[in-house]
Amino acid sequence: MRKAIVKTIRIFRLLKPAFHKRSLMIPFHCLLCIGVILSDILLPVFAIHTVGRNRPVSTIIFSISLLFLCRFGLGALERFIKRLTQDECRCINHRVECLLSEKLILADYPFLEDKTFLDEKSGATFSVKNYKTIDTLLQGLSTLLCQAVVLVFSGSYLLLSHPLLLALILTGFLLQIMINRKLNKTLDPYFADLFPINRRFRWLSSLKLDISRQKDIRMHKMTELLDKKARQYNDLTCGIFDEMNKITCKSVIKTHFVNTICMYAGYLYNALNMLSGNMSIGAFLSINTLLGELNSTLSSIGDNYTSCEQMLAYLDPVMSLLSRSFPESGTSALDQIETIEFKNVSFQYPADSRPILNNISFKISKGERVALVGLNGAGKTTLVKLLCRFYTPTLGTILINGVDITSFQREQYLSKLSVIFQDFTLFDFSVRENITLNMAYSSDKFLHAIHAADFSLDQSIHRNTMIGPQTNLDGILLSGGQSQRLAMARAIYRDGDVFILDEPDSSVDPLVEYHLYQKYNDITNNRTSLFISHRMITTQFCDKILVLDNGTIAAFLPPSALLQDTDSLYYHLYELQKNQLLSI
Repeated sequence: MRKAIVKTIRIFRLLKPAFHKRSLMIPFHCLLCIGVILSDILLPVFAIHTVGRNRPVSTIIFSISLLFLCRFGLGALERFIKRLTQDECRCINHRVECLLSEKLILADYPFLEDKTFLDEKSGATFSVKNYKTIDTLLQGLSTLLCQAVVLVFSGSYLLLSHPLLLALILTGFLLQIMINRKLNKTLDPYFADLFPINRRFRWLSSLKLDISRQKDIRMHKMTELLDKKARQYNDLTCGIFDEMNKITCKSVIKTHFVNTICMYAGYLYNALNMLSGNMSIGAFLSINTLLGELNSTLSSIGDNYTSCEQMLAYLDPVMSLLSRSFPESGTSALDQIETIEFKNVSFQYPADSRPILNNISFKISKGERVALVGLNGAGKTTLVKLLCRFYTPTLGTILINGVDITSFQREQYLSKLSVIFQDFTLFDFSVRENITLNMAYSSDKFLHAIHAADFSLDQSIHRNTMIGPQTNLDGILLSGGQSQRLAMARAIYRDGDVFILDEPDSSVDPLVEYHLYQKYNDITNNRTSLFISHRMITTQFCDKILVLDNGTIAAFLPPSALLQDTDSLYYHLYELQKNQLLSI
């Protein structure tokens, strides 16, 4: 009991940001429930006391009517507040979901690729979203408190008149608690096994609903394969639930047996007292009724306590996730990015046996346009992820204006970057919202961005046109070229100090990509830019080219200097791709 109370207090302290002023309705509702219970207990006493004083009939009628009117008003208010409380409990549950989301956003990418962390995330989200743990816990605690009031008043009478009956009922109650607690401890490992299975099953189930994957699923007739794998996970889940049901059934039988024995003993005790003349028939019936109600209340308290304890167990992954400390964002302010320097930087993914970047050093000054090229797997995209602080270097330091990148406030630093990732995302929002995202809307900036990116607006596409048919009745699908230009408009609207383009045109043909990079050249004029491309021909407008080869820097020179070295990797790739472009 003490551990459960301490754990509950710790949970509410950690979840304090999820509670608002409206959350005060929850304890207020508890007080109203207690008031209703007390009125139900005391009203008959008051009524009998009023009638027994030989007062005028009119006074008696008025007094009793007033008492019942107050009871009616109290009950109506309690039901009204109950509905508001239920809504607030759901809102608190939702705000806890938001807290989890915010925590995940702060996590470095290595955490998001760690199996243990993913299972913990799955357990936390499943607990809050599917089980509605916070909602259930809050309402369970409220009910538990009200039932405790009934127990105190009912138990007090038995304590004064028949303490042996009270001891008998409490013994059954404690045995029920012990059985249920043992059940919860037995079931905990099964729930821990379910979390990773649920994570994989949900991912597998989402594949068939993912529009972007439909081409492969239909072309390769993967429905049967996906169903087969889903059945495997479903069989695992059903097997675990079968074992849990068997254990639960045994526990229920034990609880029912203990409850029946205690009630039988209580009724037998009352019957013997009645037969021996120590109890009247009326007292026998009333005490048996009280005994049944008290037993029902205690059983309900036991079930609620067990449920609350179970909810506390389900909250373990939530607490673990919210208690995790991720790398601090830094506190220093950043006015403008003047220089970017990688100093002896190495990086190795947690699951890899070799470093993807190995002791690289280079420096980019303000206004320089640098192309980052290399074969697949050379480390180009990893370098961008390090610069965007998605990962932390395994060794070495990244410096901005000569200062360690981790010293700057994360959000402010990221606001200085205009990035178009290779796998950029278009949201099911309007065109305007896809470009401005969470930034304040400015009509002049918006028009400049779409014109600079050559993203045309006409009668079929305008700023309020909804993109994506999944959540919008009139949502449209943009072509590949339109999507590229909208992503560029987004980067222009962000107006960062540094432009980073991580192969955003990898899906288009070389000729289209060449023209798009000419457009990027015009847009990023006099602005620090980092272009990542797998085609050498599109990088000639850059001031310098950083050539990566197997995680090391093969060269960092102007394009003209690189083309003079006929034995270099860059020269061979450039000539090969130039011939391919000329043959189109």
